[in-house]
Amino acid sequence: MAAATVIFLSSVILLVFFFGRADGFDADALICLAAIPLVVFLVSRSSTAGVLSWLMTPVGALLGFLWLSVLAVPILWALGLATPWSDYPVDQSTRIVATAIGAVALIHAGSLGAGNTSRPTTPMSWRSRSGMSRSLFGGVVLILVCFAILQSKIGVAFLVGNLLTKRDLLAGLGPLTAVAACTGVAGLAAWSTRDLCRSEKLLATACSFGYVSYLFVLGSRLPMVVYVIAIAIARASAGRIPRVLVASVGLGTIPFTVWYSVSIRKGQLISQSGTGPRAEAHSVIDPFVYGGLDVLHTFGAVVTSALSDLSLHLDLLLANAATMLPRSLLPGKPPGISVVFSERFFGRQWDGGSGVPPSITAELLFVFGVVGGLIALPILGFVLSRVSSVLAISTRPFLRLIYPFVTVDCIFLAKSGTDAFLQQVSIHILAVFGFIILSTLMGAGPLVERGKEQCEQTQASGS
Repeated sequence: MAAATVIFLSSVILLVFFFGRADGFDADALICLAAIPLVVFLVSRSSTAGVLSWLMTPVGALLGFLWLSVLAVPILWALGLATPWSDYPVDQSTRIVATAIGAVALIHAGSLGAGNTSRPTTPMSWRSRSGMSRSLFGGVVLILVCFAILQSKIGVAFLVGNLLTKRDLLAGLGPLTAVAACTGVAGLAAWSTRDLCRSEKLLATACSFGYVSYLFVLGSRLPMVVYVIAIAIARASAGRIPRVLVASVGLGTIPFTVWYSVSIRKGQLISQSGTGPRAEAHSVIDPFVYGGLDVLHTFGAVVTSALSDLSLHLDLLLANAATMLPRSLLPGKPPGISVVFSERFFGRQWDGGSGVPPSITAELLFVFGVVGGLIALPILGFVLSRVSSVLAISTRPFLRLIYPFVTVDCIFLAKSGTDAFLQQVSIHILAVFGFIILSTLMGAGPLVERGKEQCEQTQASGS
């Protein structure tokens, strides 16, 4: 491990030295290609159960998204299949890419210090199947009530047509979103059950479709995608679909996100500069990179700015902790890190009504400085890996239900920092609690059976 790290760092230094003044993005692509062997080595050491199983853990989802964003984007630039952001400092791109690879490698190295992680493999069960049906039906009623409230307050059609100003339209709707998420939890709990009859599948589909539709109306593209992936993870844990299908579901969300960003949220429009497969590929890939794989965008803004060696913005950390509270309880809630970050580094976009939240690598450097960020990066990997292990072996219904949500919420952590992550986690925690209360009242309390693998993991962690 130490030898591989030394070789990797030496290679990056040499590549930056020789190609730092190269034209175009060839040097950036070379750096990314040189880093791939190290990434393969780190991933192979991360889990003994295979790459796909590791990607379905919280730490795996975070690192998988970060590695994809950092390594794939410069290669796509070099191939002419994507273009950098209009305000991206192209003249310092090689420095940005090299340091971004090092930052993600530090997170990955920290996760290895906590040991291998795995995902849960035992399905959910219920004290009463009739009670489960009643709980699912209650979830359907709940989402209909949420739609009715949303219609009375704003108007569903009006909201869909004005998503560019949703920041003001949706102020104060956090509690309603948490209530709607209870329906999403009901659907996920059902899909985590191994054997469902036809009526249960219909009710589970109604719950999941209702929650996804609610997110669609709110313009929450990424929450829609991660919820679908969470259901795929739940079905894989129940042994009903292969892990390869989970990967297929994740890849299948790419064209959807492009269409939703361009057609619904009126995002970046790409005009084809030619004909043929290459032009077609560019018109699809570029919007996805522009609005989805934007880790280098925010990381570059921080790396190329004046940063202190060591800092601690305690006020920002406290403000981020307060972001979990709805404005109905805390009207004077201070702005979180994502707001401060957007105003400082992306003022033009913020004034236009669109925030640019920081990736977790950018946020740690912004909050803790250069030296503090280098210390915080591996600590993040270690803590997240330990959390993954604890959740994976738990047989408590709450922790099992929250596991898929924490896993996909780590995509928010990678892409948009702790502000978005804490908001999503708080919504999902309240939703899981709400569903457990609802199902208990219906006499259906969810259960998790301890499988052989969980027993072995518990014994291993104890030793």
